[in-house]
Amino acid sequence: MPEHMQLRDEALTALRSNPLVFFPEGYEAKLHDADFDLTFADLGMDSLAGMELSIWLELEKGIEVTEVEIQEIESLNGLARFLAKAGG
Repeated sequence: MPEHMQLRDEALTALRSNPLVFFPEGYEAKLHDADFDLTFADLGMDSLAGMELSIWLELEKGIEVTEVEIQEIESLNGLARFLAKAGG
């Protein structure tokens, strides 16, 4: 199992808790596929949603991340990999 899959649920929790993120219909059925990814653009994320994600990560996970880093993460799988590197 790819490493990012282990933290994908945490990444989803972070994104689902964001009121400015909108998930496309039917995405849940594809989540078991390690190659399936949702970009932040797919989720309608803008800079305000990125700021919300940054705040959530700091408050809930104790991880400080800048808006630039959020933009570089780019996707659900990218966020899961970021969480793995940050210690989950």
